[in-house]
Amino acid sequence: MQHPSRLMPIRAMAWFILLVSLTTQVLGQTPTLPARTSCKQWDDTYLEYFNAFFWMILIGSCVLSLILPPLLGRFAWWATSPRWRIVWITLGMLVFGILIVVVWPQALGFGWLLYSGVGERYPDCTNVSQFGATGLLYGAVGTNIAAIALWPYMLLLFLVAALIGAVLAFVLSEVLLQRLGLYVRVKGAE
Repeated sequence: MQHPSRLMPIRAMAWFILLVSLTTQVLGQTPTLPARTSCKQWDDTYLEYFNAFFWMILIGSCVLSLILPPLLGRFAWWATSPRWRIVWITLGMLVFGILIVVVWPQALGFGWLLYSGVGERYPDCTNVSQFGATGLLYGAVGTNIAAIALWPYMLLLFLVAALIGAVLAFVLSEVLLQRLGLYVRVKGAE
């Protein structure tokens, strides 16, 4: 009969092998995919946020660049120049939209706060085929693909929205300066 101290490593090795085999069996199991109706509902909710932030970036970068000058110009040096103000406000709107719509879900997940209407298992919907995904911008990009999988296109579309808003702000700013600017006021005083 063997001494009990010699059996300890053999028992420990047996328990280790059993634990490893059970762990690999449990981790190797594939969970069931979410239902198509759930995926459609979660995708539509997530798309509502994307569409809202897309328009917010486009309109907000233009409007805030034109509205905030009297307010910001007194407190911040960068807001005194119309061109720099447009650049900084547009950049701020773009970063805000990207952080909320793209980075937050990737880093913190779904199912709470702003994304409480989107289930935690929504990223699994990328593996569900043909659940009727609308696609970004009301079907213009990525029809029948879960919106969470289209994050590179989201970044590109947010950038396009910011650029369109900035160009509109530049054009409107120039028109306003030519009609209401300091040069017109000085010229009118002569």
